[in-house]
Amino acid sequence: MWADPAGRRRLLAPSPEVADYIASVYFFDEVAVTAMTVTLAENSLDLYVAQADLDIHLDLGRGLPWAPDRPLWFTEHIEAPIARRCLGVQVTGVSPTGVRQWYQATGIRRVTGGWAALGDCDLGAIAGVDPPVRFGFSEPPRWPSSVKIKTTLSRL
Repeated sequence: MWADPAGRRRLLAPSPEVADYIASVYFFDEVAVTAMTVTLAENSLDLYVAQADLDIHLDLGRGLPWAPDRPLWFTEHIEAPIARRCLGVQVTGVSPTGVRQWYQATGIRRVTGGWAALGDCDLGAIAGVDPPVRFGFSEPPRWPSSVKIKTTLSRL
């Protein structure tokens, strides 16, 4: 999922099934099924994403220790206020299509550098997300981050 500077929301998915499922949870202006390669380097501090027109290389900081599996009630009542205050993110909510969601972070790394290009266009320096992308009930963390998430969804 990504949004361009004009706010146009796009989804790049590896298969029609994945595209259909994600598009049933969030709204997009464009959905494309496309081959994509994601590689986490052996030292686990470099992340590469390649798709036909999109190339991303991120330098990741060391990971922060994170909690083990936990029940959804814990995420909703204990983690949610901490995540809102410390990271500026919502970890529970309802998507625009009415799907109840819980996002449980299982790891987080700060993005310390990198680059991205869309075709021949350099996408500029790494920065915080501004303006908000408005995919659903939550925005990404305030600072550039790589977050490993366990997502639980329930149709209302």
